[in-house]
Amino acid sequence: MGRQLGGSLGIAIMGTIATTVTRNQLATTRFSHAALNGAFTAGFSSAFEIAGLIALAGFVIALVAVRHCQPQAAAARIVEAEIAA
Repeated sequence: MGRQLGGSLGIAIMGTIATTVTRNQLATTRFSHAALNGAFTAGFSSAFEIAGLIALAGFVIALVAVRHCQPQAAAARIVEAEIAA
């Protein structure tokens, strides 16, 4: 459920960013094939840059938030859980 919600929100946010940047680029230039291509490229480039920053932030949070434990301690907890069950 969490992945589906995150994916849906991510796609919606990235689509909004791409659309907004593309629209703003086209509002300041005359319509031409080259301007349309440039605006479209700028919109998706901005969306991918934001997605990259979000991924980088998630990576940093994962590095900080994930507990580091020794492999022997983890194995001991698994054995204890199996004995208790």
